[in-house]
Amino acid sequence: MLLLTSTDKRKYLTPFSILICLLLLFIGNKSYAVYCVPSNPACATGSVINNVTLLGTSLNNTSNGCSSLNGPAYSIFPVMGNLTGTVQPGTTYQLSVTTDANCIISVWIDYNLNQVFEATEWTQVALSSTANVASFVNITIPITATSGAAGMRVRSRISGTANGSTDACSAFGSGEAEDYTLT
Repeated sequence: MLLLTSTDKRKYLTPFSILICLLLLFIGNKSYAVYCVPSNPACATGSVINNVTLLGTSLNNTSNGCSSLNGPAYSIFPVMGNLTGTVQPGTTYQLSVTTDANCIISVWIDYNLNQVFEATEWTQVALSSTANVASFVNITIPITATSGAAGMRVRSRISGTANGSTDACSAFGSGEAEDYTLT
């Protein structure tokens, strides 16, 4: 394991997460930021994300069950069409997330573009969503948000388990993580 130390916490990277980071650095699309790779088990029904929509933007991604584009139950979606959204500082947007079961849902947006999903950048979408019914939360983009391509991570997990402000990179035994880019 490789130990990286930041000013406020320690992060451990597995060989798999290092490979993902290197691939993202060298695939030629420099619009992707390199964030921690969350650890989830292989995809299974019961806590997966079926739709993420940021109303007022073009971001509206419907998937059929769990996707694993970048690792078990983890996907980084490209910056294109309905997979990204353009936002303005000081504006409030409604985020909608639909899961296939009763889930705890969280979202992080990297407002300062430091490639770390910080606890202050977290919003709880739902403590116990209803299966196949959208859960909504209002998100206001801070006036102080740094201009550029910001990562947005949405994570689901079975209701009754942790999915709090410091869990953007935590190992989960259920759920799914999806990364998007806001410009």
